[in-house]
Parts: sequence; structure tokens; C-alpha cells
Amino acid sequence: MDFHTVISIWQDGDSKKALDMLKDMEIENVGQLQTLIEVKLLEYYILSYNYLEDGGVIKMQEIDGIINTKSFRVPPDLQFKIQIIKGLHLYRLDKINELFKKLKRLDKSEYESICVSKFDYLILGSFYSLYGVAAYYHDSFDKMTEMLKKAISIHNFHGNKFFEGMTHHNICILNYWKGNLNQAIKSGKIALRIAREIDNEFNVSSSLNLLADIYSLRGELDIAEKSSLESLIIRERIGHVPSMAYSYSTLGRIYLSKKNYEKSISSFGRCYELRKEIKEPYDRVLLSEVLVQLINISLMTKDINSAEEYLEKLSSIDNGSGEHPGDNDIPLLIQLGQALISKAKPSSLDKVEARKLFNLYMDSEITYVEFTIMAFLNICDLLFDEYKLYK
Repeated sequence: MDFHTVISIWQDGDSKKALDMLKDMEIENVGQLQTLIEVKLLEYYILSYNYLEDGGVIKMQEIDGIINTKSFRVPPDLQFKIQIIKGLHLYRLDKINELFKKLKRLDKSEYESICVSKFDYLILGSFYSLYGVAAYYHDSFDKMTEMLKKAISIHNFHGNKFFEGMTHHNICILNYWKGNLNQAIKSGKIALRIAREIDNEFNVSSSLNLLADIYSLRGELDIAEKSSLESLIIRERIGHVPSMAYSYSTLGRIYLSKKNYEKSISSFGRCYELRKEIKEPYDRVLLSEVLVQLINISLMTKDINSAEEYLEKLSSIDNGSGEHPGDNDIPLLIQLGQALISKAKPSSLDKVEARKLFNLYMDSEITYVEFTIMAFLNICDLLFDEYKLYK
């Protein structure tokens, strides 16, 4: 059993089998520290890919434990791998500035000269991909393009279609965030084509759902709905709960745009139930986002009782220790939910309270564009109502 075989099985879409094989490799190599660390690094990579952040965190702790407690000198090639996986971990924790600094300090030239295995080139490609993503956040778009092209070139040269497709998927996401929707769709279609070529259903479903989000933003709601439903069918067949929740969330937004409030509430409700099953730390904030959507749609349909029930559920979510991405956002999302309900009540005092809460939300450092727009539009509504009363 070797890394090449494990990576190939993972790329064929069987993450569970790949992780089981790595567990066996952990037992086989318990005394071989370099191999043991590499096994745990690959485990982190696959766990992260499958949205299983807690498992990945445990692997990082185990790696640090080996390095800190054993008399083991970490060779340069392994040190590079460790730093790249730690960089991926920083990205998952949304610590982009720290990630950017780390990547700028890393010397890839020595590592490039000793790359021999599939795992080596996976790590090198990951370096370029992470650097490209971090450059995007620093508005270094030329650097972003340069790094992501290098990642594609490495994966393409070594016949690694799986990671070539994932890099195109990342380019699609970055262009989507940047507002370059035509370029995003182009990259998304390439990622989808590659995923279909290698018959990786998980990646096919990811590309379909991402394209659904983009088509929805362009107002092409029928195409978006078809793409998201196709993604959901695959994800339900695979039985991957986190990705099923994402598909239902996408459908909820599409139906909301179509003003089909019944289907929107049904989709967000299903997303909420699935997220409760996952119990990953990051899902606390995702649960909170879904409940804000449900509060908002309930109020659109004049169902204030349901909105208040959703707010009660939202208020009961523990915002954790503040160590995980989004933990500190949960109180602000509760505040947004309270503002929406206060605005819907007839009392002028409630409306004053709503405006105050919306303003506090707008002044916060929370980065959900969708909810910031929601708060802004509600403030505009309140100001217009005040103007009509004044007139």
C-alpha cells in the first residue's frame, strides 16, 4: 500500500476507502515518523476536502505532537509539506493574512528539485493554488492568475486531472467573488467537464451547484434551478450530508428569487435539519445563516409566529469559543433576526429598535454581503416609512 494508490482511490471518488487505507498505514508505520507524518498530512487533506474540519484539526494536533515530543529532525521536503498543509488549515480558519505571510516565506525552489511522487506534486500544486487564493484576498490579481496557472500546469503535466479540475473550480469561485461572472462560468464549465471525464461524482455535484449559484446571480433562475437539482440528486445518492445541505441552501435562494416562498422555506428547512446532523463547529454559523433566511421569508409571508420560533432556535445556538470561523458572527446574526422581527411589529418603538439593531449590524465587521444588503434595504424601508409619516 502506498500514497499513489490512496490518492488514486480518493481521486476516483471513494474518500472513505482512502481514509480507511490511511488508518491502516498509520498502524503499519507507527515507528516510521516521516511516513507517519505524511500519512496524517494526507488524511488532513482528504478530511478537509470532505468538509470534516474537526477531524482535520485533530490530525494537525497529532502531527504537532509527533514533532514536539519525539527526537525527530524534520527533513526539508517534509517541512515544506507540513507548512503547506498548515497553510491550508489557515485558509480553512479564514486567517488569510497569516497564510499570505507564510507562503511568501516558503522556499519552494528546493522542494521543486526533489519532487518525485504524486504526493509531492500534489503539495507543490497546492502551494500555487493557496498562493493564488491568498493573492486574491490581497487584491494582487496578476499574482493570483500567475499562481493558479502554475498550479494547473503542474497538475496537467503530471496527468493529475482531479486536481487540475479542482484548480479550475477554485478559479471559478474567485471570479464569482470578484464579479467576473462570464469568466466564472467558463472556469466552472471546465471544472465540470474534467469531473465528468474522470467520473468523480462528488466534484461533478460541486461544480453543478457552484454554477447554479452563478446563474442565479445572473438572473437565469431556471438554469440555476436545473443545475442545483441535478447536483442535489447526485449528492443524495452519494449520501454526503454537508454537500446536500449546501444544495438545499442554494435551492432556497433560487426559490426566494423566484418568489416561490413555500419551496424556499421547504429547502431552507431541509438545509437546517441536515446541518443539525453534522455537528461540526463551523456548522453553528451556517445554521445561524439558514435561520436568518427562514425568519426573513416567514416575515415576507406575514407569518410572524414562525419567524419568532426560528429566532428562538437562532438564539439558542452556542457561539462556541470564538476559535472557529464565524463563531463571533453568531451574536450578530441573532441581532439581525431580532431586527427583522422588530421591524415587522406595528409599534413605533419596535421600529425604532429595529433601526438601531440594523445600524449596529451594518457597523459590524461581519462580511456576509447578502445579509448586509438585507439590513441596508430594511433601513431604507424604515426611513421611507418615517418620511411618509412626516409628510
